[in-house]
Amino acid sequence: MARPNTRPNPGPQPWFGREAIITNVRRLIWLYFALLICEGALRKWVVPQFSDPLLIIRDPVVILIYMLAIRARVFPRSNFIYTLAIITVLSWVEGILVL
Repeated sequence: MARPNTRPNPGPQPWFGREAIITNVRRLIWLYFALLICEGALRKWVVPQFSDPLLIIRDPVVILIYMLAIRARVFPRSNFIYTLAIITVLSWVEGILVL
């Protein structure tokens, strides 16, 4: 009995392939813009008492965008970028220690 000529199921698309990461970065950028618009309106008109916590709601999204862009190798690599990264980390640590 001959087996029919069928192609194997390729399964789900990879989440961490370069193209998938770039697609996720694009989606996160759109999410960032939506948060930018909504967060400003929320802080000003809806819940002004939560102004401070809402101010930093976009930061984790930006960090994730940077991490994914670096992983997909679409983020530029130069001494200037490395210097900015070091300054960023040192500023973050200082901010945590001051609070």
